[in-house]
Amino acid sequence: MTPEGKLKDQVKRLLKSRGAWWYMPVQNGMGVVGIPDLIVCHRGIFLGMETKAPVKNPRTPAKLWAKATPNQRNRIREIWGAGGCAAVIESVSAASAMLESVEVDLVERRDPNAMLVAHTLMGVKGLAMPPEIGGWGSREVHG
Repeated sequence: MTPEGKLKDQVKRLLKSRGAWWYMPVQNGMGVVGIPDLIVCHRGIFLGMETKAPVKNPRTPAKLWAKATPNQRNRIREIWGAGGCAAVIESVSAASAMLESVEVDLVERRDPNAMLVAHTLMGVKGLAMPPEIGGWGSREVHG
């Protein structure tokens, strides 16, 4: 199994353990190109997780964002535009941070809001959101 395949299996186990609903779309050329690897609903928030093979030292958000194809980056931006939360991830801890941010947002505010979730995800290693949302675009070169 590839390193990315192992990460996907670990993330699926995490999602199941946290009670999230998830789906992995089959890419067969018939649907929309660039859909994230995992489509997730957790506590009423729509999440998209595009997995990339992990590396020994986590990539900067700009480098991780650049690993996504232009179509994947467009779909992630579209999810944000529709009120969901999506990111490129390279670790189970990044996926866990996404779930935790949703849970914290619900407990503290009782109002799930993807932009508030985004604020709690800034600085998480192994996770990259669009630069205009993640706040790193002004500091690093991005695609």
